[in-house]
Amino acid sequence: MVCARATAPTKVILFGEHYVVYGSPAIVVPVDRRNEVVVTSKKGSGNMEIRSMVGGARIKNGIFSGVEALAPIMRVYERLAGRADLSKANFDVEIVGGGAPKGMGNSSSVFAAFAAGMYSCLEVDYDEDELFECAQSADMVAHGGMPSGIDARVVVSGSPLVFARSFKGSGYEFKKTKLMLPKGCSLVVVDTFRGKRQTTGELVRKFAAAKGIGKKPEEMSEEERKEIAAEVAGVLETAIGELKAEGDARKLGEAMNLNQELLARCGVSTEAIEEARRVCLGAGAYGAKLTGAGGVGGAAIALVDDSRVQDVIDALAVRKFPAFKTIIEYSGVVATRS
Repeated sequence: MVCARATAPTKVILFGEHYVVYGSPAIVVPVDRRNEVVVTSKKGSGNMEIRSMVGGARIKNGIFSGVEALAPIMRVYERLAGRADLSKANFDVEIVGGGAPKGMGNSSSVFAAFAAGMYSCLEVDYDEDELFECAQSADMVAHGGMPSGIDARVVVSGSPLVFARSFKGSGYEFKKTKLMLPKGCSLVVVDTFRGKRQTTGELVRKFAAAKGIGKKPEEMSEEERKEIAAEVAGVLETAIGELKAEGDARKLGEAMNLNQELLARCGVSTEAIEEARRVCLGAGAYGAKLTGAGGVGGAAIALVDDSRVQDVIDALAVRKFPAFKTIIEYSGVVATRS
């Protein structure tokens, strides 16, 4: 019998990517393209079967076997084992993807939903910080290093965040905000993946090379970092001012286009992203830009009046770009126990 269901949002970075590496603020929002995890309890003990769109896996008496893409889930399993006796339980876990492209925090979303579903099924108390730690620890394996925590934090928070890298401590500082899209507007997400994709690390290095930066961000002086951040400061100020129900969609779209121009000058856009942008703008979007690291196979977002959303999606389809409508989500991980 199904004992718990959990869903978690994905995310998009609206403004400030790449510049955030050097201490500039950036804006990230959870969106309503959610991943779902369904946990079923069965007779037996010490076993967990996992099914997903990328393949299957099994955890038997604490030993993982199955597709490599699901291996990071062991980090969450280990945290669960520290809170409950899993040797006496037998579970089927189904991961239902929401169809969001790479770069939208899918792994954090799945790991957080898995943790919430399992904790709920086992009747173990948890909070937002615990879900963050679960998702973050699994992301460390999935990404092969210490992730910024941006994806995990926004997925579990259920709130738009303004975040910035801290050079006095470690990691990033996050501030929950009440930012929202102007009334009557949505985002259209465009996937430019065509079989190849650049990594975030490659693109971070490309941005630095375009800026003539030869030092790591932490090796730079505060003045050097401020000089880089200053380029995007006006864009961020406009964006924060217009990200409200009564905001001016045209001004917000212009800010998106300006942010894109800055990123394109640094070589992190591509012909495919630029083509997708032209299609969006030609079909009536207020503005369009890459989201996340960008590069080959990266995603783009467009700010669109609700009356023009289908026009934009149809125009993108003609150019063979998969696209979908999404809006800012104001609930984080949601779990229900049957």
